[in-house]
Amino acid sequence: GFGGRCAAALRGRLVGGVAAGLMEASAARSSEGVEPPPFLIEKHRKYVLALQSKTDAFEYVVTEFLRMSGVYWGLTTMHLLSAGDQMDTEKIAEWVVKCQHESGGFGGSVGHDAHLLYTLSAVQILALLDR
Repeated sequence: GFGGRCAAALRGRLVGGVAAGLMEASAARSSEGVEPPPFLIEKHRKYVLALQSKTDAFEYVVTEFLRMSGVYWGLTTMHLLSAGDQMDTEKIAEWVVKCQHESGGFGGSVGHDAHLLYTLSAVQILALLDR
């Protein structure tokens, strides 16, 4: 459907833009005789996945108001690392819907007031999940 086409286009632009930026930075360093350090994809994947389980951490609790944006960036990161399938997409989609306010917008977390920034993140999440 339309959401799937939008998500595919978004993923294509994100991946293409990131890849181009990484190649450009790598070429610049190589021309200077400096080799960039290896990109440790698996460590990045593990880090992002670990964030969702640290719900009793101080940082998790005090950043509740911006959770929607964090979920968007985590999900996007995992897609860019070709690991989107490692995320619990059903649980994420259910949580996003719970954050919708009666006005139609979305809050930063469940029970928070709707805000344009978090509504954008929610729409982006739902597009990435083809919902």
